[in-house]
Amino acid sequence: MKITSRPQTQRASSSAPAGAVARATHAGAAGGASPVQSVAPTTSIMGVPADEVTPKVRVAIETLMREVERLRVDVEELKRRNGELEKLTDEDAMLPVVNRRAFVRELSRTM
Repeated sequence: MKITSRPQTQRASSSAPAGAVARATHAGAAGGASPVQSVAPTTSIMGVPADEVTPKVRVAIETLMREVERLRVDVEELKRRNGELEKLTDEDAMLPVVNRRAFVRELSRTM
């Protein structure tokens, strides 16, 4: 769950005349006192506001997050296995020395 805060402008109370709100906003734009802003903490899950998250949406997001984590683990495992296979392709099957292909590659790199 990701918690973000979103600035929200306070609205004038319904008892204030509409012209007063317009003057206050205009005064803020002209360099006078700016409109009052407060930061109201809101919670969101993967960018979806908490008040819009239904139980089904929550389950779907949790399922997707588990799938992403599983895929990350799979990618790391595949990278590790790929490194092992690359190492095996450069080694001789009988002796712990590099094979002809690896020798020629390293010789070319050195030249």
